[in-house]
Amino acid sequence: MKLRYLCDKDAPLMLEWMQDKELVKDLHKNFELMNIDNCRAFIQTANYETETDLHMAITDDNDEYMGTVSLKNIDKADRFAEFGIVTRRKVLGTGIAHDAMVDMLRKAYNELGLDRVCWCVSPDNIRALRFYDKNNYRRISIKDYPIIYNSLCNDGTYSQADIDNYIWYIDEAVDVSVYMMTYFHEKYVRQAIESVLSQKTHYKFELVISDDCSQDGTAGILREYETKYPELIRVNINELNLGIPANIYKARTMCRGRYITNLSGDDYWIDDNKIETEAGFLDANPDYSAAACRIELRMDDNNTAYSLVPAENKMLNRPYTLADYEKCIPLGTHGLFMRNFFLTEEGRKYFAQAQKISEYVDDAVDEVLLLRKGPIYVLDLVSDVHRVVSSDIEHKNYNSRYSRVDKFRHHIELLNNMNELWGDEIDFSGWYANYTATGILSMILSRQFGAYKQIIDTIPVTYKKPFFRSIYIRWIPYACALVVGRTHRSRS
Repeated sequence: MKLRYLCDKDAPLMLEWMQDKELVKDLHKNFELMNIDNCRAFIQTANYETETDLHMAITDDNDEYMGTVSLKNIDKADRFAEFGIVTRRKVLGTGIAHDAMVDMLRKAYNELGLDRVCWCVSPDNIRALRFYDKNNYRRISIKDYPIIYNSLCNDGTYSQADIDNYIWYIDEAVDVSVYMMTYFHEKYVRQAIESVLSQKTHYKFELVISDDCSQDGTAGILREYETKYPELIRVNINELNLGIPANIYKARTMCRGRYITNLSGDDYWIDDNKIETEAGFLDANPDYSAAACRIELRMDDNNTAYSLVPAENKMLNRPYTLADYEKCIPLGTHGLFMRNFFLTEEGRKYFAQAQKISEYVDDAVDEVLLLRKGPIYVLDLVSDVHRVVSSDIEHKNYNSRYSRVDKFRHHIELLNNMNELWGDEIDFSGWYANYTATGILSMILSRQFGAYKQIIDTIPVTYKKPFFRSIYIRWIPYACALVVGRTHRSRS
């Protein structure tokens, strides 16, 4: 999907949707008498540089016109505009309308400098209402926004009855989107949400939560907070379990901020200035793809950290690059504060690779995808707590749903897929040695030699030779570090 200015070749396909009685029956304007000349006249007279209106064609990858998306009655003094979109029937259900809307709203905020965009829908237009509600746009009473309400009343486009009877929606510019993934987090999610709500910042932020079909009380808690804070919190509840990477992608595509940062439903923040500090850094340093902070690792409900990531002070106040990644230096990916690449179709396609690379493991892919966009700056800031939750008997988290053999297989498959894509530019030998250390220790404990050997055999031969630089030797120091780390954790 792309947006471009309208051109004469679009007129016949524009007329197609105008003559589709089912599509236009509930629209405010009457299109019944429109003809091809009217379409061409509109295209020719639409002033793309106007101060009050912006009309753009929605196209597919072959530049075929799919519909029109508009910002109307643009008011730069009060920084708002009215939104409109209409598409051909063949587009319905494809997601193109949603992507076009997101891109046009991005133009409104990032290019035109507007603060909010509103639009109305006839109460009879069930299809449109379902579309906007599904995509978590907020219904409002337009009278609660007197500047917009008075402008609409004086404009003459709508009758007073239309203004009062139509259902109105609003979207507002957001600096930061905090996206939260939840799955059986009934016990912890209130603490996670409250830690976001406690932020002290001049940046406008939102909390986007995507629940992956939890079967406990998580969804009820999320709806409770959404109702209490409708201007801050938007919730998506997946009807089917999507898995970690797909649910993360879903949450990110809901984000409207210039920056996004993640927080799991069982983690929480311990610095009320996190957003202010990290957004401020990225504003002042456009060359970085993201900012990272230090993360405390805590077991279950323990209030004492057993470790910090990154652990070494020498990693602070400096860029983290692909060269650091190749050295297998841990980075706190749980707290990454990144530019919102998901605002563009190109960015969405780029990060959608994560779902193809791994069905189970998300953060390692994210790190590489981000680093290929630019360096990450590591701030001397301890703002996040990652709760290391013990395996539970009901198999509600990753650690308890899968055996050690399964988890070893998932991580080696992840590396194999990344190596296939980027092996020519990135040396993954350190990460193979790291994961192999986990596998060998688990193999010794479980004595499942055959199962682990089959997985190790899938590692590319280039990482197995020459012998003294291969995973067969390099796994040993990583194994020692694992043992020391587990000892510290067990004492916490």
